[in-house]
Amino acid sequence: MHTNEQQQLTTPAGVDTRSPDRQQAPSRLENIAGIVLAGAHAWGNCEFEQVFWRPLLPILSKPLVWHILDWLQRGGVHGAQICANGNSRTLRHTLGAEGPMRIPLGYYEDVMPRGPAGCARDAASTMEADTFVVLEGAILPGLDLGEVLEAHRSSNAVVTVVASKCVEDNGCSNGALEPVGIYVMDRSALESVSDLGYQDIKEGLIPRLYDQGQHIAKYVVAGESFARVRCAATYLAANMWALQRFLSNGCLPKGYAKVDGACVHESARVDRSVRIVGPVLIDSGTIIESDAIIVGPTTIGERCMIGRDTVISCSVIWDDCGVGTAAVLEHCILADHSGVDPGAVLRDSICMWPHSLEQSIPADDTRPRSPGARMKSETIEAAEQNGETWKLEPVRENGRPCSAAYVKGDEQC
Repeated sequence: MHTNEQQQLTTPAGVDTRSPDRQQAPSRLENIAGIVLAGAHAWGNCEFEQVFWRPLLPILSKPLVWHILDWLQRGGVHGAQICANGNSRTLRHTLGAEGPMRIPLGYYEDVMPRGPAGCARDAASTMEADTFVVLEGAILPGLDLGEVLEAHRSSNAVVTVVASKCVEDNGCSNGALEPVGIYVMDRSALESVSDLGYQDIKEGLIPRLYDQGQHIAKYVVAGESFARVRCAATYLAANMWALQRFLSNGCLPKGYAKVDGACVHESARVDRSVRIVGPVLIDSGTIIESDAIIVGPTTIGERCMIGRDTVISCSVIWDDCGVGTAAVLEHCILADHSGVDPGAVLRDSICMWPHSLEQSIPADDTRPRSPGARMKSETIEAAEQNGETWKLEPVRENGRPCSAAYVKGDEQC
């Protein structure tokens, strides 16, 4: 049994990730490829999950999948396939043919639903590697991949399952283990997956390998060594997890400075009267006016305008957002181009469209990092061309406003 709590950090846009404590690629393992299972579909009734695709959600100003690829490259993986179902085009537009550290990328799209094991098997058939790191596309890994790969080699297992202890609702562990969503697999294990139909890893491949007498190893990690995005609440938690680990590194990235417990980009303008209780990340081009209070963990993206006397606590604000004078945000998510009216009070809320009825979204906004913003832009542009009039109305969840949407009559877009 192995336990590893070593921290591995990811960084905001434009930051040099070559830090002294970066992972060392394993010396005795070669020909390793990554397979990212990024084709998960939305579930539940929460509008956040229906609109925003998890692998492209921004974490510290980079898409979540960017951090996965960065982790793979730092762990010694030399190429990766991303299984993204119908979203391959969006991912390709975002990442291109190479990842964050020039890691060669391929994109696999299954015609029929194949499941995690089926997608991994099909993607592996397009690569020449002998060993594959297979992981879900909604995980932020912080464990040392080099150590996991070395443990896999030493165990002579066909599959190593990264697992952590189950945690009950009361925060206590019951001692049982559950898969994290990260696997190291030999090619022989994936070749045992059927080339037809839906094939799962936990419920299909692993039991089948056990029945065949194959050796399955486990690599146990602490719950603090990864974060998983499942919904809006866990997305907030993942941002906080990443921000705390990033700032605990102690080595400020190029272009950033430490200001009152915050990491502030040199192009941001923060009034001297602003009170900051870290950890906080303030990105490039953002302006924070006088007497605002920012309480961490909070991240504020690029080119945002934060009005005077605002209070922002434990929230994630994407790019090009505006928060009006004396507004209060607590445990909130503001997507690209969102706006909050002066004096508004939002708690546990999601603003996916401009909160202010007087604000609009540029129809030519096609930035790939925010698929939700692009959906909005296409709808607005089509409506304007047809001479239609749309208005912004609040969308409520459990009786509380969680976002806003452009509506025509009884329809929402």
